[in-house]
Amino acid sequence: GFQNPGRILAELKKLNGNSDSLLDQLKRFTASLPDLKDDHELLLPVTRGAGVIYVVDGARPLRNVDRAEMEILRLIGRPRMAVINCKNDDFQFLDSWKDELRKHFNSSRVFNAHRATYAERIELLEALKAIDQDWYKLLADIVSAFRQDWEARTRISAETICSLLSDCLCFQLQ
Repeated sequence: GFQNPGRILAELKKLNGNSDSLLDQLKRFTASLPDLKDDHELLLPVTRGAGVIYVVDGARPLRNVDRAEMEILRLIGRPRMAVINCKNDDFQFLDSWKDELRKHFNSSRVFNAHRATYAERIELLEALKAIDQDWYKLLADIVSAFRQDWEARTRISAETICSLLSDCLCFQLQ
């Protein structure tokens, strides 16, 4: 996350132009101030065309600093998805997060990387394909590679299990 989201947002609101121009201006501004070094580093991949996956802990309440970060990401105009990870199965704040994220992101998903099944991981990648048409082919190739890898792992596991079962069933002790 941003180290100085309030300051970055205030500066961004002063700037004029399209999203690429705003991003370039913001990059120059953060590069010019040593205390914004971390924020500058955070923006570099985005200035090179990267999209944003914004991960939040849905088990904690929404704060003003979160709103500032989301608004920065909205204003810079890059493709963006929000991922809500409720770390401790506390869903008390989930609805407020969802409502706020809808205002700022192309897509948002509830996803726990520690507990996600293979199918849920594929669903997340499929959802990423929808946030920017230019990414569709690349992400489709990635999803295909994951599916092929999963099928290969499943085949190897099945072959290993069959081999072990065969060894056990054919075992003779004299």
